[in-house]
Amino acid sequence: MQERTSDAIVIASVNRMEWLPPELTRAGRFDYIYKVDLPNHGERNTIFNLHLARFDERFKNGSDPYTHESRKEVIKRTQRCVGSEIQTIVERAAATTFYQMFPDENAPIGSVLPPLEISPETLLEERKQIKPLAIREADRVESMRQYC
Repeated sequence: MQERTSDAIVIASVNRMEWLPPELTRAGRFDYIYKVDLPNHGERNTIFNLHLARFDERFKNGSDPYTHESRKEVIKRTQRCVGSEIQTIVERAAATTFYQMFPDENAPIGSVLPPLEISPETLLEERKQIKPLAIREADRVESMRQYC
């Protein structure tokens, strides 16, 4: 079974490698083991831009309407957040921004809606509402990070 008969690649993901049976981690089962860590500043910035572009037209085509200082503050305050947590922050900020645009619950029906502009302040406010897993379960996350 060791001879390859196709160009298929098998990729597996695991959070707790120490819980795997030893026979799965021996040489020859998986050729490479990669560690995917918490996103760094640049990676968090990219993740934010990806999700912000889904809701705020100003972020399309790689544009960034935020000042350098406000962007830096958002990235700093989301340290230890993973991609799904950043996605949640952006989605909640988009919903909050939309509701603030129509406080009386009378969104215009059938007409073109004004563009959604998510502010850095709204992102920071939504960040306060979540406690990232890497903070909430710091000991467990650190033990996973240190394993590889």
